[in-house]
Amino acid sequence: MIKFDTSMSDSKSGTGRGGAWLAKAVLRMLALCVVVVPVAGMRLQAFEELVVSVWRPDFQAAEERAREEQLPMLIHFGATWCGPCRQMERNVLGTAQVREALSEGIVGVKVDSDRRRDLMKRFGVSVLPTDLVIAPDGKVLLRQAGYTDVKSYSDLIRRFRKPNAAPVAGEMPTKTGTAGAG
Repeated sequence: MIKFDTSMSDSKSGTGRGGAWLAKAVLRMLALCVVVVPVAGMRLQAFEELVVSVWRPDFQAAEERAREEQLPMLIHFGATWCGPCRQMERNVLGTAQVREALSEGIVGVKVDSDRRRDLMKRFGVSVLPTDLVIAPDGKVLLRQAGYTDVKSYSDLIRRFRKPNAAPVAGEMPTKTGTAGAG
């Protein structure tokens, strides 16, 4: 706890010297932090929830859902050290166009290539980023390596998603007015 000594007085005016104005300034700064930091945190959290809602982090769960619902699966292989992968994270994967395209008829999953070497081997992935579209029976329908722009990526998803598949309730949140990633 911060305690300010305001007992010192100015000999000319008899008012507190230094301590009172400093205490008020610090309290104003703290009040500002209490208001601004949670708002910024809520916007970041809302954005992260939008991205997470369409991109599944768990490969096994995504594969199981795709098989159960007979949906194709889009697998995005990337790595934190890969420049083009980071560029796709920033400019493509979290955009409104990609979120909308992934909201129904296809299961999207991101795979960290450093953590899932087994999947890299299973699917023969040697270049990053790589995207695969897999049929519910496991057959590879598309293999695409390298950076892909938003329009091409959204078109790719729409081309392979199952027509007339209903979105899963609660999976694609409504627009919240927060800034997107693109």
